[in-house]
Amino acid sequence: MAASKVSICNGALIKIGVDPIDSISEDTRQAEVLNRIYDNKLDYVLNKHDWDFAIKRDTLAQSTTVPEYEYTYCYQLPTDCIYIIDVYEDDDWKVEGNFILSDEETCQIKYIYARPSEAYLSPIFCEALEFYIAASVCNLLTDDKGSYDRMMDGYNKVIKDAKWRDSLQKATKYMKEPTVITVR
Repeated sequence: MAASKVSICNGALIKIGVDPIDSISEDTRQAEVLNRIYDNKLDYVLNKHDWDFAIKRDTLAQSTTVPEYEYTYCYQLPTDCIYIIDVYEDDDWKVEGNFILSDEETCQIKYIYARPSEAYLSPIFCEALEFYIAASVCNLLTDDKGSYDRMMDGYNKVIKDAKWRDSLQKATKYMKEPTVITVR
């Protein structure tokens, strides 16, 4: 079953022992709180890992804005960019404001984008988001003072597991044998 905003929020509510909701816009305390925080918490968890489902690639156009010094070119970041994973073929670049500064004439980036459709979220991401939302709302919706620590422990374990799992889904890069050893 594909994830939805309501299913993710209900997963968080169930973790802290609060009744689930039918709609994010219903007139209940929990729906009001979740509706207010959901997008920010989604972006926060997206920002914590290079989630495969949230990666985009783009070739940026040079901006007419030119850096005052240090770099030659300026490139406007995409409006949906949360953070840059990599700038290809460029070892000396930096983000300032909504721009990438570089000395390269072209700029190709790989980045995490904001607010992908819930239908594309991986199960492990949904679990992490549920724990993080639960930690964020537990003190507002329950009297259980230990919930926050338990939810953050669960969140940190899921993030650690996600990073480990993702490391298994990439090609292994082997170092070439140095020429000196080959000559021997």
